[in-house]
Amino acid sequence: MPIPSRILFLHDITDLSGGEILLRDIILGLPADQFKAIVVLPHEGILPQTLRDKGVDVRLVDFLWHGPIDKLTKLITTVFTLRHMIQREHVALIHANDFRPALLAGLAAMGTKARVVWMVHGTWYTPNRFPTKLLLRHLVARFICVSDAVHRLFQNFPPAQSILTHPGVDTDYFQPTPQPEQKGTAIRLLCIGRFNPSKGFHLLLAAMETLLQQQLDVKLTLIGSRFDNETAAYEQQIRAQIAASKQLQRHVTLAPPTPDIKAVYQTHDILVSAATHEPFGLTLIEAMACGLPVVAARSGGPEEIVVQDQSGLLVEPNNPNALAVALLQLVLNPEQRLRFGLAGRARVIDHFRQQCFIQNMINIYQDLLPKN
Repeated sequence: MPIPSRILFLHDITDLSGGEILLRDIILGLPADQFKAIVVLPHEGILPQTLRDKGVDVRLVDFLWHGPIDKLTKLITTVFTLRHMIQREHVALIHANDFRPALLAGLAAMGTKARVVWMVHGTWYTPNRFPTKLLLRHLVARFICVSDAVHRLFQNFPPAQSILTHPGVDTDYFQPTPQPEQKGTAIRLLCIGRFNPSKGFHLLLAAMETLLQQQLDVKLTLIGSRFDNETAAYEQQIRAQIAASKQLQRHVTLAPPTPDIKAVYQTHDILVSAATHEPFGLTLIEAMACGLPVVAARSGGPEEIVVQDQSGLLVEPNNPNALAVALLQLVLNPEQRLRFGLAGRARVIDHFRQQCFIQNMINIYQDLLPKN
């Protein structure tokens, strides 16, 4: 019986956001008879606990650095720790989920047979700068790009080195719940993301104030979270913006993340993304799978997900007025909401299914593994 190939997954964030959810789904979706996952994370958190609960081998290595001296020390010690792990565990492949893990994995794998893939989740990286480009070209075997917006960052690299693979969701799990619309009930908007200026919560709140001036019965649920390395400044800004407006106080609810996100989608009418930089947009395809129409800014990934005037509406980024106009159109048009919702779910089933995404990842891994 063949011995499963060992893949070391390396990431520097232990909370659960879009990139971490995809990492979790990949790890849990690997066939146990073909692959053995070893996950290395810097400290405890929701992600390592979730994986342990599923029987995944999770190990903690503190490779986060603070300051130049600590950076050099942590870099050296981590590279040697990972190299020892690669050799001892006969690791064939390393999946890095961010730039720092990709750099550490590439250095640790030098002189071994292990290959490195970096799953790139952001459009803010600068892979073409020297010496970054030189390092990445020689240390990373494949760049796995979650959208064409990300893929374009690597257009100056060898074509075979970067691969576009759209993420997917479980469409059997994320499903609509038929709920007849009742007259007189508020239209419920939903926005989910991190408390980070790039997510555009302040823009959405400004658009909400414009909507509420129309005397519309509209409610907004804003589900926000913060990575443990992010400050509370933007969250405080959003709370202050709500507190300064009696209208927003009455119509906006701030809520923490919940494990039952499907139920949240199923009790709302429209998903909104006001992000100014969105590499992909996992919440968009989750909501569309649940039959929600979406309004999103043209900020990268959403342009590849949403078909304008078919499954949702796309607006210019950094433009609260454009956002308000698009929301007003859907708020006043229940037939359009229904039509967009049906078309959106069909699009996710056709283009963003989790099974296809995980199979694409397996194919990439197998292509890099030793043939014997």
